[in-house]
Amino acid sequence: MRYVAGLVLLAGFGCTRPAAEKLAVDPTLARLVPADTVLLAGVRVQELRATPLFRKLESRGGVRQMADSLAKSGFDVSRDVSVLVAASNGSATVVLAKGRFKIAGMEALNKSEYRGRTIYGNGDSSFTVLDETTAAAGSVAAVRAAIDRAAAGSGSGNALLTAAEGLPITSQIWAVGADLGALADRYVPRDGNIANARRLLKSTKSVTLSADLRAGVKATITAACGNDQDAKLLNDTLRGILGLGRLSVPEDRRELLRVYDGVKVERQELTIRVEIDEPDELLDRLIEMFTTPSTAVRRP
Repeated sequence: MRYVAGLVLLAGFGCTRPAAEKLAVDPTLARLVPADTVLLAGVRVQELRATPLFRKLESRGGVRQMADSLAKSGFDVSRDVSVLVAASNGSATVVLAKGRFKIAGMEALNKSEYRGRTIYGNGDSSFTVLDETTAAAGSVAAVRAAIDRAAAGSGSGNALLTAAEGLPITSQIWAVGADLGALADRYVPRDGNIANARRLLKSTKSVTLSADLRAGVKATITAACGNDQDAKLLNDTLRGILGLGRLSVPEDRRELLRVYDGVKVERQELTIRVEIDEPDELLDRLIEMFTTPSTAVRRP
């Protein structure tokens, strides 16, 4: 860390400043991303675990409970996984992981064989260890497809991988998407109040998200629309949601208004940009308000 800080300091005295370092998807995982992916998301787990917010949430019990449930499948998120990448085509999702994976402890799970690989689990909760540092999880069909891509040895060249490279390397959580109509068709009801979200998703040509949790939460979300009408609708909808949120804050929890103060929505022609900046002290207050200390939820 000191070495990196020294390089930054020295760069300040140069005649030119180097370009900001950008995020890059691990090459091994990039080769496993399906060609028809419309939404690609990643978590730099090792960096996320080091953030103050993660440690605070972990101390309150919620993160630890999730990690314990994953550990029952042979994976210990607190130790084994360093990077997660999820890829969805709107109907199927595969989760790819880098880390340290050991077969020991998985013998009790259901097993099947495919192209010389063992697939553990069944149905939508299956996974395989492709090598000592790479694993894939999802439905049996999604895992088999990942094994096929690993055997082929060449990547899909999906454009979302290039889009991800434009995000800041300081992002512990990130996502990129394009033509999200497939997701809208599968996950958003056609009727009811939430049905309006279908049009918003279908009108969004691309979306990016980057979140840095090293000091509070600093996140940027951008959505590119296809025409002026769609951009106006998305901008007005987001501003309306923020306005309704402020009006719904209870009188005895007025500090929640600060959450909405930290969210800014801007429109730049066909692009909508949402900036989120929530300070540490506010997050501490929210954690205390909505979570329970882990010592209170543990049972003998």
